Amino acid sequence: MTGRKRPFLVWIIFLGYVTISVANIGLMFLLTSGLYDLSPEQRALLAGMSVFDRIIGYILAAMLIVGAFLLFRLKKRAVPVLALTLVLDVAGKLMTIVNHHMADTVAPAALAGQFVGSFILLLVCVYARSLGRRGVLT
Repeated sequence: MTGRKRPFLVWIIFLGYVTISVANIGLMFLLTSGLYDLSPEQRALLAGMSVFDRIIGYILAAMLIVGAFLLFRLKKRAVPVLALTLVLDVAGKLMTIVNHHMADTVAPAALAGQFVGSFILLLVCVYARSLGRRGVLT
């Protein structure tokens, strides 16, 4: 990185998404392995999820790590990776909510929290795109 200064917000995004993604992968492992105690309703919800439903969580976490790493390295490729992650994230959440009737088993605040995370990712995508347009990303 010769002559370019990494914006402070890029550091925050990188550290935040790597930490959150690694924690999500660990939590998904704990939930699916049975090592974490769940209520009967939560166990039924988890049991009703397909392999695709489970794997998409790992894929999205990995995509966030890749997108955050590319942004940290100030690469233009971060923008499409983060945007694709956002699209898949929202589509996956909507499919899961509809297909598994999550509105009946998950608190409304928890569902709203899921979409707050998606909104934050949208803001990160807009920010990354603006960095690209200003020539910060190469």
